Amino acid sequence: MEKNAKVVIIGGGVVGCSILFHLSKFGLKDSVLLERNELTSGSSWHAAGNVHVISSDPNISGLMAYTINLYKEIEKISGHSIGMKQNGGFYLASNDDWYDYLKRERSKARYLGLDQEFISLKEVVEKNPLIDPKHYIAALYDPIDAEVDPSGVTYAYAKAAKIYGGKYYTHTPVLETNQKSDGTWDVVTKKGTINAEIIINAAGLWAREVGKLADIHLPVQPMEHHYLITESIPEIESLDKQKRLPIGTDFNGNIYFRQEGKGMLLGTYEAKSTPWQIDQTPTNFGHELLEPKLENIQDRLAIGFKRIPALEKAGIKNIINGPFTFGPDGNPLIGPIPGKKNYANAYGSHKKNLLLRLDERDRSRKEYLKKRKAKKESKAENIHSRHPDADPLSVRGTTEALIGKGSIAEKIIAFGEKVDKKLAEHYKKKRATKEMKKRAKKLDEYKGYT
Repeated sequence: MEKNAKVVIIGGGVVGCSILFHLSKFGLKDSVLLERNELTSGSSWHAAGNVHVISSDPNISGLMAYTINLYKEIEKISGHSIGMKQNGGFYLASNDDWYDYLKRERSKARYLGLDQEFISLKEVVEKNPLIDPKHYIAALYDPIDAEVDPSGVTYAYAKAAKIYGGKYYTHTPVLETNQKSDGTWDVVTKKGTINAEIIINAAGLWAREVGKLADIHLPVQPMEHHYLITESIPEIESLDKQKRLPIGTDFNGNIYFRQEGKGMLLGTYEAKSTPWQIDQTPTNFGHELLEPKLENIQDRLAIGFKRIPALEKAGIKNIINGPFTFGPDGNPLIGPIPGKKNYANAYGSHKKNLLLRLDERDRSRKEYLKKRKAKKESKAENIHSRHPDADPLSVRGTTEALIGKGSIAEKIIAFGEKVDKKLAEHYKKKRATKEMKKRAKKLDEYKGYT
């Protein structure tokens, strides 16, 4: 094993292998990835594998569109199949709030040059005849959404990185990360020590433990997540062999679904998720699953069965309950650690938790709108009126949701109200100045004719 490296990546899941591929491809060939077990051990191997473009963050949407095209590239470079099936995906709205959300997403997509368009509910049924359209009012369709084999993607990244000069070592757990006076890091393993200029923590379920090796406390927590796979469904068996159902997402129902063989895969992120291993992720955990807790998602399953009636009659073939790592706001933690030179993070289940974040966002938004209704001069009224596509969710709603009511929250809210008033006064003066300039210009033009 190498004694020195420019970058050492800790964690051989899909994120770590993607980083190794990109660094190697763009010329940083002295990059090394260390994996404690086998590649994909932890979360990557049991992910559902849906790849969607739509996201509440337009930057993530752009990255996802890039990723879908990248998957084809790494499959070609590596020669390793990723099991990609690109049949598009639709996003369903069952009320006006989610319809408005889809409108905003389409606007963002156009700005990013992405091809998303609304389709009729009749077209939804044509694409997926198992859907009961009476529960929905609108659908947004993206033709490039796809499904992949997560393990295949991870190995394709690793093999493609190796072709570009990157290296990875399995069964090489990291024991210590010690920073030297020159800012470099000694990464200690059972197979030896590597001196690295930069460390990237992409350890997923073990991100907390790896962080502690460098005296870093990371605000992440593994959470349980369920999805189930049904037995064969007659409606799918009768489909033309060339036809495959697209991926579906029901925002209000908080469910996602797609075809799996001759059956269906149905997943959800329960509103009250179950934390897993709060103190420490076991070192001997790898390719195991957790005991199913269907009682935690029975309300979501009931919605799925009602809106896709064929599911209610289908037998359950398999139930997957596996842990994924989440950050406090549902976003991945990416980038350098403040105060720790040459140390960066890359973990957190963004691609897997879109529904969870949107569900929390929707509830926070409703709480926010309720609180703001009594206040006439607010950020929602002053700024949202000038920017129709602006997100009405403000920092005040999320702050109280995260830290609860109290002196800190009240101070933040009070500060926000002062900012709102100043903004209102600023734009009022700005509009008045603009109007005065227009009148002065017209007066000058009039004088020119006299």
